[in-house]
Amino acid sequence: MGRQHLSLLMAVGCWDGRLDCEPMTGDSAERNRVRTPQRRPLDVEAVVRGLHAAGYSHVDISAQTGSTNTDLAERVKNTDRDGTTVKDMTVLLTEEQTAGRGRLGRPWTAPAHSQVIFSVLLQLKDVPPAKLGLLPLLTGLAVANGVRKATAPDGDSGRPGFVPAELKWPNDVLVNGKKLAGILVEAVSVDPHPTVIIGCGVNFDLTAEELPVAHATSIVREAAAEGSTAGGGDTEGGGRHGEAPISPTREDATIAILGELAAELKRWRGLGGAAQTILPRYRTLCATVGSSVRVYLPGDRELLGSAVDVSEGGDLIVRDDHGQKRTVSAGDVTHVRPGEAEWSYGQSGKDPREDSQG
Repeated sequence: MGRQHLSLLMAVGCWDGRLDCEPMTGDSAERNRVRTPQRRPLDVEAVVRGLHAAGYSHVDISAQTGSTNTDLAERVKNTDRDGTTVKDMTVLLTEEQTAGRGRLGRPWTAPAHSQVIFSVLLQLKDVPPAKLGLLPLLTGLAVANGVRKATAPDGDSGRPGFVPAELKWPNDVLVNGKKLAGILVEAVSVDPHPTVIIGCGVNFDLTAEELPVAHATSIVREAAAEGSTAGGGDTEGGGRHGEAPISPTREDATIAILGELAAELKRWRGLGGAAQTILPRYRTLCATVGSSVRVYLPGDRELLGSAVDVSEGGDLIVRDDHGQKRTVSAGDVTHVRPGEAEWSYGQSGKDPREDSQG
């Protein structure tokens, strides 16, 4: 790798883990201490070292920004004007995102230091534009496997005790039907070669009170339930599987997730964007395949049926109620159980298209 470049934008300051800075006393202060994690900034040196080792060329970490995807897109536009380029595999992380966007422009915010938030810039000279539809699936696969790796006893996600992250087509990362991460892949340009930004936010230690919707979750909450404790907490006697607690930090999660993403990208790009570098493993982790689904299609149309496969192009194949196979390239998918309410996006009856973490 060439000369590594590092820009540290970290502001010196203090964060006490609260959602506001007003002093609290009595019972309210005690409840806040119990409920809200004591959060701290990332260890910049450790994260930068780990990401450079994983193959990232340029690492920026900011204390706060509006949107990491927007920031990277602006850098591309600005550097194109002065004749330079943003390096391939540049990664921008932030401690707090105040104007984050999900699919369909949905807002997405959370307290500082409570998530793993990043955007990665790709200059895809080695992948044809026709293959770009696989990038959201690749990213979801990498994030799910990164979460599993970070929370696994001894790093072995084949043993019980890890957070069993899985996927809802195309790239929502779920744990036990609750959303853990949101992913947004955007093409900045396609000429002379595709320039793409992958954005992701993973809930690390958001509490029940801080989660934006009832059908969301965080690594810490799920790790505690599975018998592993993230963020340095303690669980006596283990969780669902009785495994000894482990304590991945937010640094561990950041490096594991981005490390998996770098490895997936290297494999995929090395074979010219070949679908088979992704799809067999994606299908294994995708909870949508084999499920009854309701798909909200463009134009306020709906499709009910069974998801039977994912195509070579990354489309979802659904067998409808008439036995016909339909190809879905865009739409919001909800898992349904026969005779039961929609479950994948919570059991409140809320329209899944209103999900604020999308």
